Amino acid sequence: MVPSHYKQLEKMPYTINGKIDYQNLSKLASNEIENNNNNINFIKSQKTEDVIASVLKQLLKLKIIDYNQNFFDMGVHSIMIIRAANMLNNLLKTNIDILTLFKNPTIKSLSGYLIREELINPQKTS
Repeated sequence: MVPSHYKQLEKMPYTINGKIDYQNLSKLASNEIENNNNNINFIKSQKTEDVIASVLKQLLKLKIIDYNQNFFDMGVHSIMIIRAANMLNNLLKTNIDILTLFKNPTIKSLSGYLIREELINPQKTS
């Protein structure tokens, strides 16, 4: 097997007997993997939010959008929500239904839902 990544350590963890402490070594590796996953989710979230924002900007003909503001408070109506769903499905290569947009009516909440439910992945949004 080939490792997925390498990490250079300043000092190897050793047991009292002077042998490599594999338990502490694996803890270091799992912490690093967890940190990388959090960074990937943050980047994925930003990209998804930017795509959703660009769709809403285009539909509403706005230059600036608040990521926490409700779509319907911005001026989105029933026909526009259908257009937004279609545009997002094409851009994110997913299958967002209209009910999802009603249940997650802000850019932040919709992005979080899509990532949580794994309806998108980083390759689809880049």
